[in-house]
Amino acid sequence: MMDNQLRLLNGFISGKSYSKSISSTTVSLGILFVVATFFVIYSISYGISQAFAQGEGIDNIMVGPNPRDVVYDHANHNMYVTNKGSGTVSVIDSESNDVVDTITVGGDFLVGIAYSPVNGNIYVVDQSSNTVSVIDSESNDVVDTITVGQFPYEIAYNPSNGNMYVANSNAESVSVIDKNNDVVDTITVGQFPWGIAYNPSNDNMYVANQDSGTVSVIDSDTNEVTATIPVGDTPRGIAYNPSNHNMYVAYDSNTVSVIDSESNDVVDTITVGDIPYALAYDPNNHNMYVVNFNSDTVSIIDKNNDVVDTITVGDGPSEIAYNPSNHNMYVVNFNSDTVSVIKVAAEQQHICNILDQLTSEDALKLGKLLGCLGIHLKF
Repeated sequence: MMDNQLRLLNGFISGKSYSKSISSTTVSLGILFVVATFFVIYSISYGISQAFAQGEGIDNIMVGPNPRDVVYDHANHNMYVTNKGSGTVSVIDSESNDVVDTITVGGDFLVGIAYSPVNGNIYVVDQSSNTVSVIDSESNDVVDTITVGQFPYEIAYNPSNGNMYVANSNAESVSVIDKNNDVVDTITVGQFPWGIAYNPSNDNMYVANQDSGTVSVIDSDTNEVTATIPVGDTPRGIAYNPSNHNMYVAYDSNTVSVIDSESNDVVDTITVGDIPYALAYDPNNHNMYVVNFNSDTVSIIDKNNDVVDTITVGDGPSEIAYNPSNHNMYVVNFNSDTVSVIKVAAEQQHICNILDQLTSEDALKLGKLLGCLGIHLKF
C-alpha cells in the first residue's frame, strides 16, 4: 500500500511537469479517465465496507462458559466479560483480541458488569449471592463485595452523581452504590427490573421492567421514580442514542421501542430479530446495534430508525458493547462461549487503504494524470 502511495506521488510530480504542454482535449479525456478511475476505486472501497457491514469482518474469541455481559475499561482499554457458568471474568486485550487474564470472582451466576470512572474499577453482579463484586482494573483482583437486593441483574454507572445503579429483579428495586461502595439508597420500580441505562439528555436513569412491561424513570438528584412508561411485553435491554437523544428498549415481541427523552412517550417501534436482548450505540456510524438471542443475529438500526443490516454472530447473543480504542463492537454469545468482534470501523476506510488494490503501473499512471490536472490528494 505504501509503495503505491509513493508511485502515485512520483507520478503526480512527473505529470505536473507536463501539465502546460497538453491540449484541452487531452485534459477533457484526462478528467473523464480520473472520474472513471475514482469510480472504480470508490466501488472497491464500497465493496470492502459492505463486506465488513455484512459481518464478514468478524473475529470470534473463546471465553468462559455461558458469557453473559461485556464492558469496556477506559483505564486499561480492555474488554471484561462475565462468564455466568464459571464464576469468572475474562479480560480481552483490545489490540490482539486475546484473553489475557481470567479473574475468579466466585458465585454461580455472574451477569451484569459495569465500569466506574470514579475509581477505575469494574463492578460485577452475582445473582447467586445477591452481591456486586468490585475488581481493581490495575491488578484484576477482587477488592470488595457489596450486598444488594434479591436476584440482581444489570448494573449501570450514573455520571451525574458518580453512583452505580443495580436492578434487583426479584426485589422489584434498584440499589444505589456510591463511590465508597456503600448502598446509599434503594428505589422501588416495576416488576422484575432487568436492563438499566443512563440518559445524559435529562440526567435520569431508565429501568426496563420485564414482567410489568414498563420503563421506570429515576431522577438522579432525588432517586425518585418520576415517570412510568408502558412499552411492549417483556422489555429487557435499554440504551441511549446520542444522535437523536432518545432511549431504545428491546423486548420479546421482536421489536425495539423508541422513547422520546423530553416527553417520555414511545415515538417509534422497530421490528428486529427473534428475542432482542440488548443494544449499543456506535459513534462511528451513529447506528444502534441490537443483539437477537434466538436468531443469533445483530440488527443494525440507522438514524432514521430503519434496519439497514443484519449480521450473523454466535449462538445466543445476550449482550453487546462498543470498544472506543479499536472502534469495534463486541457481542457476547451465551450458548457458544464466545465473543464476536464486529469490525464496523472498516466502513470508515480512507482512500489510501484501498490503493493496494491498484497495480504499481496503474498507481503511477493515476499519479501522472492527477499531477497533470493539478488534482491533489491527501493521505
